[in-house]
Amino acid sequence: MTKKIQPPSFSEAPLPQSSLMPRYYQIASLLAARIRSGNYAPGSRLGNEVDLSRAFHVSRITIRSALAILSLQGLVVRRRALGTFVADLIEPSVSFELNGFLDDILVQVETARTIFYESDELPCPSDVAGELSVRPGSPVVRLQRLRVDQSGPKVWLVNYLPCDVGRKYAPEAIARWSLLGLLDSDPATHLGSGRQRISACGADNNVARRLEVSPGAPLLFVERTVYSTVGRPLEFVRLYYPGSRYSIAVSLSRMIWH
Repeated sequence: MTKKIQPPSFSEAPLPQSSLMPRYYQIASLLAARIRSGNYAPGSRLGNEVDLSRAFHVSRITIRSALAILSLQGLVVRRRALGTFVADLIEPSVSFELNGFLDDILVQVETARTIFYESDELPCPSDVAGELSVRPGSPVVRLQRLRVDQSGPKVWLVNYLPCDVGRKYAPEAIARWSLLGLLDSDPATHLGSGRQRISACGADNNVARRLEVSPGAPLLFVERTVYSTVGRPLEFVRLYYPGSRYSIAVSLSRMIWH
C-alpha cells in the first residue's frame, strides 16, 4: 500500500508523557527545535501566554518558564501587550545533543512533517528479528516514510514493528504525528527505554533519490530500538539523514578520582 500524503497543517502534538523532564523544558525544547528548523519564521508571532497555555494544555506559569528559556537562548523576543515573537536572526541548523533522554528524541521528531508514506507486511528479516525479539520470517509491519521541514528533506525512515503494534495506526495518524509520539501516548506502548547506534554511510540510489542527494553522498545513519516500560521491543528503525544538515554534540567532563 502506497500513499502520497499532503503536508498537514502544523498544529501542536501531545507532549511526551515523561516524569524525567519538566513540562516547561519539554515545551521550550520543542519550540526551540521548530524555530531552528524554520517551522516558525523569523519575526513571526508565537502568541501570548494565554494562547500558548491553551495550545499545550498547561498553566501560564509553565509557559512563562518555557519562554524565559527561549529568551535566554536568543530565540524569541517578548513584547509587552503584543506577545512573543521569533527573533529576527535565527540560524536554521539542527544538531543532536546526546544526553540519554528519550524525551529529546521525541522533541526532535516533532520538527518535521511526513510527505510520503508506504506500509506493508513482510517476513521479518533476520537482522531485524533479534531487535524485535521475534523469529526470523515471522510477519512484521514495515513503514517507509520521508519527513521534511522548511529546508527540504530531513530524514528517510524505515520502521519495523510487531504486527499488533503496527496495525494500530491509520496512515492519516502517522502523517500527522510522529510514530514515537503515537507509541508514547498509548498506555499499552508507553516508552520506557531505547538503544541507539550512530554511524556514517553513503547514500544508495533509493535513499539518494528520497533525500535529493547524489548517490554515495555522506549520510548520518541511525539504528534505534525502543522498548515499552515493561521491556517489550516496540519498533526497530533505520534513519538516514543528509550529512550536510546534521551535527552531533557530546558533553564531556573530567573523571574525578577519590
